[in-house]
Amino acid sequence: MLLEAGVVLVALVLAYISVPLLSSQPDGSPGYAVEDSLEGLNGDNGTLNREQVFTALSELEFDYRMGKLDGDDYDLMKAELMQTAIPFVDQEAVGQSDAANDQGIGDIDRQIEADIARLQAASSVPPVPEAQYCPFCGVNLVVDRQAFCHRCGRDLAPLLGGRK
Repeated sequence: MLLEAGVVLVALVLAYISVPLLSSQPDGSPGYAVEDSLEGLNGDNGTLNREQVFTALSELEFDYRMGKLDGDDYDLMKAELMQTAIPFVDQEAVGQSDAANDQGIGDIDRQIEADIARLQAASSVPPVPEAQYCPFCGVNLVVDRQAFCHRCGRDLAPLLGGRK
């Protein structure tokens, strides 16, 4: 009696688990529609915002890499989401090109070059013919014309005027 009840219980559990896996729509497609992937993403006015679309794309990619989706479903859902994302990417590209045109690329390049020159001038150490102390940590150098500090490991070649 107990064995028969266990067999019936196992059969019911297997049937309950297998029904969603084996069900499909009459046209042979899976038991869900691609539009279901966008369900719940619509805002108050029925439109999707940029963050929702890109979050859905990210989650779709994660589910595929974790093995939760097969290749066909992934391709189908990704194509749908990519079509939804195109207007957001276009808006972003137009906004970036307008900003670049407003300031001008040449102005940005000149500013970058000025910042690089300022940083290089601030970080250079004036050459000293014979350094006796490390200018970085202050330790007494063991050997004349020592290439590296034995305490902090810093390069002392600039102190020697590039000569070792």
